[in-house]
Order: sequence, then structure tokens, then C-alpha cells
Amino acid sequence: EVLAAQGFPSSEIILSGGLTRTTELGQVLSDVFNTPVTVLDSATEGSAWGAALLAKFRHQALQNECKDWANFLQGHASGSPTRFKPNPDSVQEYEKTFERYKRLLALKTHFE
Repeated sequence: EVLAAQGFPSSEIILSGGLTRTTELGQVLSDVFNTPVTVLDSATEGSAWGAALLAKFRHQALQNECKDWANFLQGHASGSPTRFKPNPDSVQEYEKTFERYKRLLALKTHFE
């Protein structure tokens, strides 16, 4: 919500490293954020690889060498990515839970 409010809506989440290789986590994140999730085959390298990849993309973007994330990834990804699409039933349940959380948080804030 915060990123979208600042003009950064997400059209896809790309995961890297460790636990993200777990199929269940990719699906849960897709459902929670109601956004497609992609796990690159090279994600076994871990979070440091993902951070380095983002740094390289940012550097190239500042140098006006590359400004398109999708094209950049095609040149740096290996293997076949695993993709997850949101499950509408699960999305609905997570949204209800999140709304309840926000109501409870507002109550807590009100009584502090």
C-alpha cells in the first residue's frame, strides 16, 4: 500500500535466494500481494546475488545504458523461471485478514 501510494505499483515480484526457492513461499507471496511472482532459476545464489543484480541495473540506468528491468533480467537470468499467479480465493482470505489487522492496529493506536 505504501509503495503504491507513492506511485510505485507492482506488476510483478521477482524473488532471489534461499527460502524463495520454496514453491509454497512463491505462491503465498503471490496471493498476499495479489501480484504475479517470478523466481529466477539462478535464485539459488541468494540475496547477495539479487542485491548485486539490482546495483548493476541501477548503475546502468543512471548511465542511460539500460532502463528496462525486463530486458535487463533477460540478459542476466539463466535457466527457466518459476512463475506464480495469485489464487483468487486465497487473495480474498489474505485481504480480509489484512483489513482486520488494520482495524486492530487503529484500535491499538487509539488507546495508546
